[in-house]
Amino acid sequence: MSDESITKESLATQMARQMGMVDTEADAELDDELENVMEMGKRITPLPTLTEGQKAFEFEGDFQQKIAALILRDEAFYRRVDGLVKPEYFEDRSLSALVHITTTYHEKYKRLPEKAEWTELIKDAKAEKAIRDDDIPDMVTSLRKILKEGLPARDYAVDKVAEFAKKQAISAAYMMTIPLVEKGEHAKAEKIMQKAFATGAQAVVQDNDYWNDIATRTQYRRDVEAGLIQKDGITTGLPKLNKLLYHMGWGRKELSVVMGGAKKGKSTGLLHWALEGSKAGYNVLYVTLEVAAKIIMERMDANVAGIDMADLASKGNEVEKNVKDRAGLRKPGHLKVVEYPSGAMSCTDLRKVIEFYRAEGIIFDLIVVDYADIMAAEIKSGNDINESKQVWLGLRAIAHEENAAVLTATQTNRAGFTADVAKAEHAAEDFNKIRIADLVLTINRTDEEKAKGEARLYFAASRNQAGEFTLKISQELGKMRFMTGILEIS
Repeated sequence: MSDESITKESLATQMARQMGMVDTEADAELDDELENVMEMGKRITPLPTLTEGQKAFEFEGDFQQKIAALILRDEAFYRRVDGLVKPEYFEDRSLSALVHITTTYHEKYKRLPEKAEWTELIKDAKAEKAIRDDDIPDMVTSLRKILKEGLPARDYAVDKVAEFAKKQAISAAYMMTIPLVEKGEHAKAEKIMQKAFATGAQAVVQDNDYWNDIATRTQYRRDVEAGLIQKDGITTGLPKLNKLLYHMGWGRKELSVVMGGAKKGKSTGLLHWALEGSKAGYNVLYVTLEVAAKIIMERMDANVAGIDMADLASKGNEVEKNVKDRAGLRKPGHLKVVEYPSGAMSCTDLRKVIEFYRAEGIIFDLIVVDYADIMAAEIKSGNDINESKQVWLGLRAIAHEENAAVLTATQTNRAGFTADVAKAEHAAEDFNKIRIADLVLTINRTDEEKAKGEARLYFAASRNQAGEFTLKISQELGKMRFMTGILEIS
């Protein structure tokens, strides 16, 4: 990274300021609520316990704490070890209870609980006699620690869990096969042992049974309709635009793309939506591969402060006040800006950045890459199409791994640059990017429209919804505000 790139020391300093402030309003509210939970009446029902042949994790208590933290907070880790880690494996009863609540919640809603939901979840668990009164103080202590501390490295933890699960499975299989061997049923015994040896996080698939899961899907739809569950898209900042998107915003586990010609406002759009996500409380990573991080942050200042880029220097005090006031209005999510040289960042490098911040306790909801066309392929083949495909498939994989929305941009070809409306077929160099992306929006603007502060967004391609319609939008480009409203839908 360049000198302007974020260093380990600066990151740690920021985290000490941002995450170490335990007396923030949000944390104080959570603490108050958790204190109330501890005053609830007594209902005693034991948690799931180890059956014969099972054993607790062969790890010290501190590592068990880290495993529990990953289960409660890291969606990608949860998916990779789902079915391998059982609540009863934890020696600490409070961790066992928290994991038990988490797995029950995930089975129903297909996501991990948010921080603000935990108070009610503990109350519900108590009301349903899933935990007992003397569990609650230790649960609250463990939960506070888990929610406020940084997360350990995911891959190492996955490997250790897989190792434990495999030992468990082999031990259990051995006991099951003894009577089969005695009866001469060697084929059955072999099958059982083969399955045990195949146990591990990498071998686990998410089991979705179409015919048998219809009741679960129906209940989910009812809950969405009733407003009990909100679709988990990352907001665009405009409710009107959110309603037009299948996920009510940028979809998690999806790759969304903004396409346009040079100087059409792609970077401004990415920056605008990154800010809107952060303003709404989501954690956002913004990777700039073309423009210096310092310039990106100045553009963000203009957007947040509502002051033209040209006036930032002369109105410095006003800019600072406006930014601080906006941050204080509603605590924003983390917005991290990382700079890489053009052509230097691969998807592996992006994963390393994500893991770095995870170690600092930050899990990203939205990952913005400005932009994919100038990323580096993992393997240099000399074939531009193959190398481009590597990048785009890698970005979509990251979206899925992180349960995050990934937003990037791409150029149009010459025909698209001059066209009144750029469409999917106007993608530059490699059409694979259109096939891989889940959503493609094109930016269209004549000189006359630019002069009026207007542009058009064309829904060129979508995996989950009808496309090929246009939004006429208003803009304040001097203030780096890509979308200030929707004027017309056609």
